[in-house]
Amino acid sequence: MLAKHEPQGIGLLDETRFKEKIWYHQPITDIWQIGKGIANRLRKYGVVDLHGITTVPEARLYREFGVNAELLIDHAWGREPCTMKEIHAYRPTKHSLITRADFYYGTTPLMNALCLCGKWWNPWC
Repeated sequence: MLAKHEPQGIGLLDETRFKEKIWYHQPITDIWQIGKGIANRLRKYGVVDLHGITTVPEARLYREFGVNAELLIDHAWGREPCTMKEIHAYRPTKHSLITRADFYYGTTPLMNALCLCGKWWNPWC
């Protein structure tokens, strides 16, 4: 949020600046990973900003959000659960394939199959 307003587009936060600039920011839906649904559930406990999350007992947050409470709590305190080194070292154990392909009217099932396996060039594949 702060980077948008910096000349170089890079925002730096330490704990003090986080509490000054982010903790009381509203609406809470501006915060990454907090949408309307989560905001409505937080409002039941009087929470309208990240600081409010820090005032709710953790047990209550876990009852309401399950394991996702951990992310909310870490987010509210400005903690990132992983380091940049861990992010850069991450390698997926599996690679996914396309799960969907849209074909246009006039193509045959054979053309579609050839297109999917790369044996047929078609401008619509």
